[in-house]
Amino acid sequence: MEAEKIYEITKRESGAENETKIEFKIPPEKLETYVQKEYLRLKNQITIQGFRKGKAPRKVIENHYGKDVFYADAAEDAYKDALEGIFKEFDGEVIGTEESELTEISSEVGALFTATIVTKPTVNIKQYKGLEIERVDLSVSEEEVDKYIEGIRLSRASIMTVERDYVQKGDRISLNFDGYKDGEPFDGGQAEEYDLEIGSGQFIAGFEEQLEGKKIGEEFDVNVTFPEKYHVKELQGAPVVFKCEILSARERILPELDDDFAQDVSAYETFDEYKASARAKLEKQKKDDEDAHYIIEADEALTAQLEVNVPLLMIEQKIDEHVNRWEIENAQKGLTLQNYLNALRIKYQQFRNGFRTIAEKEVNLRLALEKVVDLEKVEVSDEEVDVQYGEYAKNFPGVKLEDIKERFSEKDVRADAAVNKARKLVRESAVIIEKKTDAETETKAE
Repeated sequence: MEAEKIYEITKRESGAENETKIEFKIPPEKLETYVQKEYLRLKNQITIQGFRKGKAPRKVIENHYGKDVFYADAAEDAYKDALEGIFKEFDGEVIGTEESELTEISSEVGALFTATIVTKPTVNIKQYKGLEIERVDLSVSEEEVDKYIEGIRLSRASIMTVERDYVQKGDRISLNFDGYKDGEPFDGGQAEEYDLEIGSGQFIAGFEEQLEGKKIGEEFDVNVTFPEKYHVKELQGAPVVFKCEILSARERILPELDDDFAQDVSAYETFDEYKASARAKLEKQKKDDEDAHYIIEADEALTAQLEVNVPLLMIEQKIDEHVNRWEIENAQKGLTLQNYLNALRIKYQQFRNGFRTIAEKEVNLRLALEKVVDLEKVEVSDEEVDVQYGEYAKNFPGVKLEDIKERFSEKDVRADAAVNKARKLVRESAVIIEKKTDAETETKAE
């Protein structure tokens, strides 16, 4: 049985692409139902002199607190219920609303709203089969082997106090510093016994370089200029001076790359045998990563064929997902978003913008794959839905599968499974070509 319609659309006009601006009302008699619900929900929390708690009549409460005391929550509930019906009147899938506003509410006129309804865009894919993706280079260079071994070597280094009276690149120092801008200290520019490895790039350009050669225990100035795009607006492009003192310095003593080293870090007797095993390990890693690489390449090739005007709302919703995931993951570490923003001295919008590029890529890829699902008429069996639920469960260790199924609707899970099948189709139909040289790429661009 269809739910009773509680709204009337009084105006409807096309806005930007994929957007429709509407005005609608909840008539007085429909709004009254929601106001009464709010009264019944809240009355036990309200105390009025002369009445026992929760026993004051609605009229008495409205006379005491104002006639509109229940309007705000009633209007919000009515708005949400009305949108469910309104969305069904639109062709295409509605992804949400923008610029929603309650313009008037009273017992005489009801509740009047304006809103912009945003629908999914029209998508065109120029090509999705036979896309060209470049072959993965599975060879391992000498430089890659050396870099891998150097990482192991660094992990086995000894840290010792330097015997010299000066510091150099690679030393780990304890540093006091005070930063001044225009002769005045600035927030975040001071620290005592700060642990810094010279050359690590922790500080802004030019700072660590000026530490090299300085004597332990002496006081000196470091003059630098903050980048124009520094995250603290007051310091962008600002010349500052840091008054510094190096308290102590330690250096990393690396082991020799010889047979003893090989025996210490592996089961091999000689360094040559160990180096050969390192190369074999890197080659296996590249081979294991080959499929993932081709999937990513196919994704990028597919989205390059996409023709669509993506509504900004879709990007913002995807950013919301990333922000929510960040908060959940970091809450387990005891870190709140506000504390993180305070520590970095950045604003919330800056934090959100950090997810914008990946959100745009994800939305474009999803739209492209959904179009492939439509074109290929991809169907998903119940067994494949169960497999997809199993994939969901991997992200929620310790949560029962039944609870996962309650949390995620079968419709959404089935849609994800269809998209995954489309993604596999695109990858398997792709043509692997040899990697173009820089000269070939430039020629094609011209």
